[in-house]
Amino acid sequence: MISGASFFPAPVSFQEAGMIRALIIFVMLAGLAMPAHAAEIAPPPPDLSSLRAKAEAGEAAFQAYFGYLYLNGSAGLPQDYEQAFKWYHKAADQGYVAAQYNLGILYDEGLGVTQSHEAGYFWLTLAAQASGKQDYAERRDRAGFTLSLAQTDELKKRAASWKPVKVMQIAPPESSSVAKPAAPVAKVMAPGVPVPWFKVPPAVQKTVNDHVGAGSMIGKVDRAIEDGVVVYRAQINKPGDSTDLVRVSAGGKLIGISKMAQ
Repeated sequence: MISGASFFPAPVSFQEAGMIRALIIFVMLAGLAMPAHAAEIAPPPPDLSSLRAKAEAGEAAFQAYFGYLYLNGSAGLPQDYEQAFKWYHKAADQGYVAAQYNLGILYDEGLGVTQSHEAGYFWLTLAAQASGKQDYAERRDRAGFTLSLAQTDELKKRAASWKPVKVMQIAPPESSSVAKPAAPVAKVMAPGVPVPWFKVPPAVQKTVNDHVGAGSMIGKVDRAIEDGVVVYRAQINKPGDSTDLVRVSAGGKLIGISKMAQ
């Protein structure tokens, strides 16, 4: 289970403006529309066979993309942490930074793999040093809370000498060739896991309470991974039957407030 102090800063907002985001847009343009609310009905998912062929051929960006899909249960695929771990690991081994970040979180949280704070710290260290991102470094430090100074020093030494695996690219059949779009144009809403209010981190509770307003009540709260970052989403039931969705990072930072469809 994802702990309150972690998964998924926004980074992938898993934040990376690179290939995974572009691939998500490709799928959306190909016909995918993730419903933000249960009342909406999504169209049939796209054919992922050509994308999977590229992932199986060793292309790290596509491997990371399938990690994202399985992590969130998107594009007609089930939410499967073991499959997410498998695909993120393949991409991370090749030095794909976003995959290294999310792989570190999977290890640290014990999602799809036996929990290991050491392995989580190692992969998050690689992602932090390669990206230079402060939020990556902060997430790495949270993974190291239970580790000794000697342990973290040794893991940093290992990370400093780590080299990516060189994978021989196996060209998929020509019929499965897929162009990689260049720029993202939209984002999908990741499915969330319901969280009881008493298990919501205090920093998140404070931010949500600060935006409740007079006459409003806190409704359902869930936790999701958006762009590789843990995000808490609280429904605020307001007078007049309107509902706001307050999105807050695991550290308590307000990400945004939006109106929910009725």
